[in-house]
Amino acid sequence: MKSSSDKVHKLKPLTQEESMQLFCKKAFRYHNNGHCPEDLKKISSDFVEKCKGLPLAIVAIGSLLSGKEKTPFEWEKIRRSLSSEMNKSPHLIGITKILGFSYDDLPYYLKSCLLYFGVYPEDYEVNSKRLIWQWIAEGFVKEEEGKTLEDTAQQYLSELISRGLVQVSSFTFDGKAKSCRVHDLLRDMILRKSKDLSFCKHISKEDESMPSGMIRRLSVETFSNGLTGSTKSLHTRSLHVFAQKEEELTNNFVQEIPTKYRLLKILDFEGDLTLPGIFVPENWENLAHLKYLNIRHLAMKTEQLPKYICNLRNLETLDIRETNVSKLPKEFCKLKKLRHLLGDNLDLFQLKNGLGGLTSLQTLCDVSIPVDDNDNGVELIRKLGKLKQLRNLSLNGVKEEQGSILCFSLNEMTNLEKLNIWSEDE
Repeated sequence: MKSSSDKVHKLKPLTQEESMQLFCKKAFRYHNNGHCPEDLKKISSDFVEKCKGLPLAIVAIGSLLSGKEKTPFEWEKIRRSLSSEMNKSPHLIGITKILGFSYDDLPYYLKSCLLYFGVYPEDYEVNSKRLIWQWIAEGFVKEEEGKTLEDTAQQYLSELISRGLVQVSSFTFDGKAKSCRVHDLLRDMILRKSKDLSFCKHISKEDESMPSGMIRRLSVETFSNGLTGSTKSLHTRSLHVFAQKEEELTNNFVQEIPTKYRLLKILDFEGDLTLPGIFVPENWENLAHLKYLNIRHLAMKTEQLPKYICNLRNLETLDIRETNVSKLPKEFCKLKKLRHLLGDNLDLFQLKNGLGGLTSLQTLCDVSIPVDDNDNGVELIRKLGKLKQLRNLSLNGVKEEQGSILCFSLNEMTNLEKLNIWSEDE
C-alpha cells in the first residue's frame, strides 16, 4: 500500500517553445550554431506542431532532418512523404509512424544493425563492444580501406545514436558509448519489422506460440515452456540465450545445438545460468561456421578449455569470463582468425611458442603472468610483443623486474589503445 507521501507525477507534453528548442537542437546541431534559419522556420514549426509535445517524436524527426540538405525544397519533400499520415491524423503524426519513417530512411547497412536490438530483451542495456562484434560476425559491416571492421561498426553505432534511434546508457572514459539501448516504443516498431522480415524469433514467457517458418535468429528468454525442445531450423545463424538464474539448461538442449542449428555464426549465452556436466559438449566442434561464442557467467566444472574448441577455425570472438576457465591448450594457436579473447587470469604459458601466430588478435583480457618462474614470465611478455594488432591488453601479476621487457613489447604494439596492468609490486 502506498504511503501518504507517495505521489504520482503525470508527465506533461513539452510546450511549443520547449518543443522548438529541442527540435532545433537536433535538426541544426551541425548547422547555423543550432539555430533555425529564417527560410525554414515555418516548415520547422509545422513539424514541431504535428509532434504535439512528444519528446521522442521531436528527437526522431529532428535527427532525421539533421542529415538532410537545409533547404525548404528538401524538407518539403520529407513532409510530403509523411503527408498520408498527416491526412489520417492531421493534428498528430503518430510517433510510431515517425519512427517507422526514420527506419525507412536508413541506408540498407544500418537497417539490420538497428533491427538487431530486437534480439535483446525489453529494457536490456547492450554492451557496445558486444553488439559491434556480433554485427561483424553477422556480416553486417562493410570493409572500408584503411579501417578495421570494428572502426566501421563503431561509426554505424554512432550514426544510429546521432539519428536519435539509439540511446546511450553509459560512456567510456574517452566519450564513446559503453552501453546503449532503444526506447520501448522504438523496440515495438523493431519487433514488428522483425516479424515481417523473419529477422528474429523469440521464445519468452509472454509469447508461448510455437516459432514457425524460417528462423534466422533465435532469442531464448525461458526454457520453462518447453518450446526450445521442439524448435529446429537449419536456417538459424544466431542463437541468443537470456534465461533467468533459476532456470537450468538441459543436457539435451546443449547437446543438440550442433544438430539443430549447424550453420550458427553466433552462440551467445549470458546470465546466471547453470550448464550441466562438462564445459561444452564435444560435438560443438562441428559448428564450423561459428564466429562468436559468448559463455560468460556460466557455471563451469573445469579450468581447462577443451582442445576441440580449437577446431572452430572461423572463431573471431571468445568470451569465457567468470566461468572458472583459465588454462588454454597449445592447440589454441590454431584460431588464426580470433580477434577478441576475454577471460579471467588466462594462463597463456602453453601458447608462448605459437602466440605470435594469433595475428588477428585485437583484444586480450586478462592474462596472468607466471609467478613461480620469472624466466617464464619474461618469455611470455616477450612473445606478447608479436601481437601487432592488439588494441586492448590486460595483464595480471607483472613484477618490477619485468618492466623493461614489458616496455619493449608494448613498443611493438603500435595499435594499442587501452592497457591495464596489475602488479604485485609497487
